[in-house]
Amino acid sequence: EIAAGNYLVTNSEAARSFLVRWAQYEKEIPPGFSSADNGAIHLHLIRSVNLEPEKNGTCGQKYYSLTEPVTNLGELNVQ
Repeated sequence: EIAAGNYLVTNSEAARSFLVRWAQYEKEIPPGFSSADNGAIHLHLIRSVNLEPEKNGTCGQKYYSLTEPVTNLGELNVQ
């Protein structure tokens, strides 16, 4: 499981860059329920290890197209 919780990281340029880029997702939160920092860390991580391109990847498209509120999580069911 990956969750936005407490982590220890080495004070390195790579670690600081990862954290700063993750924090920038705050400006890109989709209008629907995305679990805020927990949702963003999943997308950021797969992009950081080059499993998905920064733009136009499947996960990114799903993340940015979330529109439903937390009371209707039906769109989060992935088939």
